Amino acid sequence: MLPEPTNRRPSVHPRAIVVAIACSSASALIFEIALTRIFAITQFYHFAFMTVSLALLGFGASGSVLTAFPGLGRGGPQRWAALAFGQAIGTLGGYTLANALPFDSFSIAWDTRQLVYLGISYLALVVPFFFGGAVTGAILSGRQSRVASHRVYAANLIGSGAGCLLALGGLAWVGGPGVIILASIVAMAAVLSFESAADHRSVLLNTIAAASIILLALGIIRPPDLQLSPYKDLSAILRYPGSQIVSTRWNAASRVDRVQSDGIRSLPGLSFAFRGSPPKQ
Repeated sequence: MLPEPTNRRPSVHPRAIVVAIACSSASALIFEIALTRIFAITQFYHFAFMTVSLALLGFGASGSVLTAFPGLGRGGPQRWAALAFGQAIGTLGGYTLANALPFDSFSIAWDTRQLVYLGISYLALVVPFFFGGAVTGAILSGRQSRVASHRVYAANLIGSGAGCLLALGGLAWVGGPGVIILASIVAMAAVLSFESAADHRSVLLNTIAAASIILLALGIIRPPDLQLSPYKDLSAILRYPGSQIVSTRWNAASRVDRVQSDGIRSLPGLSFAFRGSPPKQ
């Protein structure tokens, strides 16, 4: 007698899925905190609050899209790996595009192009939060993960908390652009975790994710340096003759640049008519 055919689904490893959720959540928080510091430096401190609206819009949009198109979250670990891959690419790509735009907040009142630049920047930076929210939302909305909802929430909260700590430590260790790389690496780790959760693994996606982690970790792929507003003090100082940045140091609260130039002649109480050599500082 022939055995009856069975419609067994491929086995899924819940632990790998929990790790993937934590990595995706950590990546989102790393990126969010890094943006608050980057906005404060490139523009002004009040732009840092825009990061909160970016995260809320991205997470909310992902939930709306999953509700309208529930099939987007179905497909098992390989589909969730694709969403995490979109988060990793969107993290680095969104920052690169937003940083490259010639946005000038002071001329937005009379230059309509600045509204276009702001809109493009906003949409580009929403992408990682959209995919990050879609990862968690897709797992909560389906039954393919075989992971209880309370474990999904726990992984999300633990990953988010770890992401906050990594962001604060990373700013002092690798600086703002380096933390963007870190967020992308952590999202790539979520891709590998999702792929390892399924028996039928995607060799191509695994290879791309592993190679991306190696290249990012070695610093071969680097995000561009921050493009500062022309009205920031550092931008004004760099317009002095022969000025150059000697060193740059980051911490969780600020960035300190040491600038050297023969054209800088500013000391408290020193007359501008003084022609002598100021003492070394």
